[in-house]
Amino acid sequence: MIEIFQRELNKVIRSLESMNLSYAIIDSDGIVYGTLQIVHTGRKKRNKGLYEKGELKSYILPFIQPMKEKEIIVIPYTKFERNIFQRAVCAMAHDLWGPNNYTSSMQEDGLQLHRFVVKTSFTTLI
Repeated sequence: MIEIFQRELNKVIRSLESMNLSYAIIDSDGIVYGTLQIVHTGRKKRNKGLYEKGELKSYILPFIQPMKEKEIIVIPYTKFERNIFQRAVCAMAHDLWGPNNYTSSMQEDGLQLHRFVVKTSFTTLI
């Protein structure tokens, strides 16, 4: 560690100790100062999902990709948890058709998905 940084670190440590505070400091060389135990120094790992990567998408996409405008389908839940399933279907529908072009409803036998068309008109200002 550079000498000036070490002097400043020593000042901070003296100041903390004079106030009877607990602390933990790791310097640039990895040396630990203080009495507190360091619990976690690494990056937080992502939680493992309930399903394999791409499993929901590969199940849902064949149902919704060929849908025509004004069509209503029911996609069976099979082994998927209902709320997670609905979020995944809506995310894919949004990606395919955009916002406000579908609605979904949870039914006993599966998720009902209705694709509709929102007419938009654009005017050009001259």
